[in-house]
Amino acid sequence: MTAASPLLGVLVISTGGIANGSFAVPSKRIAHWSWEHIWLIYCLVALAVLPMGLAAVFAPALYADVFPHNPVLVGQVFGFGSLWGVGALLFGISLARLGIAISNALVSGTVVLFGSLGPLMIGAAKLSASDLLRLSVGLLLLVCGIVITGRASVERDRLASPRQVVMLGAGSWTGVLLAVFGGALSSMLNIGFAYGAPLVEQAKRAGVTPLASGLAIWTPALFGGCILNSVFTSRRIHRAGSWGKFMDSGAGAWLRSSSMGLLWFGAILLYGIGASALGSAGTVYGWAIITGVSILTSSAWGLATGEWASAHRARKMMYLSVGFILSAFLVLASRGATG
Repeated sequence: MTAASPLLGVLVISTGGIANGSFAVPSKRIAHWSWEHIWLIYCLVALAVLPMGLAAVFAPALYADVFPHNPVLVGQVFGFGSLWGVGALLFGISLARLGIAISNALVSGTVVLFGSLGPLMIGAAKLSASDLLRLSVGLLLLVCGIVITGRASVERDRLASPRQVVMLGAGSWTGVLLAVFGGALSSMLNIGFAYGAPLVEQAKRAGVTPLASGLAIWTPALFGGCILNSVFTSRRIHRAGSWGKFMDSGAGAWLRSSSMGLLWFGAILLYGIGASALGSAGTVYGWAIITGVSILTSSAWGLATGEWASAHRARKMMYLSVGFILSAFLVLASRGATG
């Protein structure tokens, strides 16, 4: 690894964060499909078609040499991906109980904490005392920014639709638990990436290029998440008797849903490449960096699309949250960029 690799890793992960923070934007222009139609196409593209297809084209040795000879490890990575898929569904359920703002804040905060600390807990990464202190400061700033973002979103939604704002009552604490548990499970994707590192090394020994070697992990992990999400959304479509919407809509809905999958998978692929460039602590710092950049990007899209136009107080709170998240990025990226 060259001296420039850590800095390059931060830049690659940040690019992935921009893509991740933008992946839902195409859905804003899909008019005739319900959430489950959009999510099904997105899941199939992002979690199955792209990783499996790219592996077949650019890393065929995975199917011939790596996966058949490592069934236990592949199964474990698949299991981590399945848990991540459960987390995504729990997040969706918490949305109905808490609303978007509170759920996003709870899930994002939990994901970044468990996702960054998880590789340390399973022994896949090690940090010195000074690096652990730096990580703690960065995560604290990032979580503060996420909480303020959630509070700003609640204030914005209260002004936009006072009757639709979800208040935390006794029954809502179930939603809080679902969101936190969903966030913890959603972090399993990064823990699975750290745990499956031996697959990447074996892929390289089998002749897979370094850029494509991450597919050794993403292919089984994402397929694990794909199964549950696609079954869940397909069942909703079947119960509603709305399969015909796929045929009634034009190509635009298909292309936009597919582009969501392209953006999301592109983000996770870039994260894997960047985390590897950061070295042994890449999954620790890299996960926090991509989460922070993703939140900054989604906030910028919110401003660009006018979501905060009439909410002056909420917009000021959002700017404050951006300050916290940028500070966290500088703390975390400075360590990542220096290796």
